[in-house]
Amino acid sequence: MDDALLDIAEVARRSGLAPSALRFYERKGLVAPAGRNGLRRAYNPDILERLALITCARSAEFSIAEISVHCGAAVRRGPARPHDCQSRRPRRADRPTHAAP
Repeated sequence: MDDALLDIAEVARRSGLAPSALRFYERKGLVAPAGRNGLRRAYNPDILERLALITCARSAEFSIAEISVHCGAAVRRGPARPHDCQSRRPRRADRPTHAAP
């Protein structure tokens, strides 16, 4: 394995996410491994920034589908940039509430 790549266990340790979460995000198209080391996925170090953006979006109560719409295409373009995951969607506290009739 290339020394610059991080295996899935190292990415999980550094990001604070479970390896199963990384595999889930991969299935949803939010992240992509750079290769494999035997059977283990290997990632470029910039995946940590992308995972931080995804984690931030999840903590802001964005759904996986919403994150995918705003960030999913970035997997094909290359490393995530902060503006890849920006949205015009208001935070839950800023959303209008509908009063019951």
